[in-house]
Amino acid sequence: MASLSRDIHVSFDSIKNWIEIFENFFMVFRIAPWSQKISRAITKEKKLYLFDYAGIDSPAAKFENMVALELFRAVSNWNDLGLGNFSLHYLRNRDKDEVDFLISNNRNPLILIETKLSDDYA
Repeated sequence: MASLSRDIHVSFDSIKNWIEIFENFFMVFRIAPWSQKISRAITKEKKLYLFDYAGIDSPAAKFENMVALELFRAVSNWNDLGLGNFSLHYLRNRDKDEVDFLISNNRNPLILIETKLSDDYA
């Protein structure tokens, strides 16, 4: 949010309020980083995804958003059905290496998911 507020020259609080409004109208959803310490997870930036991702130009970003939406729906459904206390996160270390998604149940990691459109690891 801080970089977005700098890029479009709007206050951080305005960006925060807009994103909250977009979340309330089911236009976007955010995924928090995974951290064993809840205080550390709160201070890290959440990743933003769109419910309607058709307008995303980049095929890789569109694919990651599609996977995020399907995982978000799955986690929400599992929780609604009473199958557990599931949550969806991403994982990033201090070296900025990142895994796109982590699904946990009762604060225990279950599965890591990485999205790729190609096999290039360069």
